[in-house]
Amino acid sequence: MRATAKQYAEAWYEKLMDADPKEWDQLSANMLKLIHQNGMMRSLPEITRLFEAQQLKDKKITPVTIKSAHAVDDAVITEQLKIVLPNTDVQIKKEIDTSIIGGIQIETENKRWDFSLRGQLRSLSKTIND
Repeated sequence: MRATAKQYAEAWYEKLMDADPKEWDQLSANMLKLIHQNGMMRSLPEITRLFEAQQLKDKKITPVTIKSAHAVDDAVITEQLKIVLPNTDVQIKKEIDTSIIGGIQIETENKRWDFSLRGQLRSLSKTIND
């Protein structure tokens, strides 16, 4: 049976966490060789994504995506995050989505808060049409 990307990510992460940080480069090189030998190079982006997700989970950091129509000042983002995710350590990824028109959307793995103009217009339209 062939190992999955998740199994490679978990094994890699566990090996590194059990090892001295001085050994991490060699352990990672060995893991990459194994991934290559087993024909899993196409899965490397997924393996590294799962590895990072495990690392964030262990550190109790919530990955957050901020979508906006244009660049938004970090102070505005911080203010909104304090409202929706108080007392939470976050890792922020910013994306530009011009269809938002204005404002921002905040997304975690399983929740989305829509503070965008597009969202407000959609909500108003729904209220009028109901």
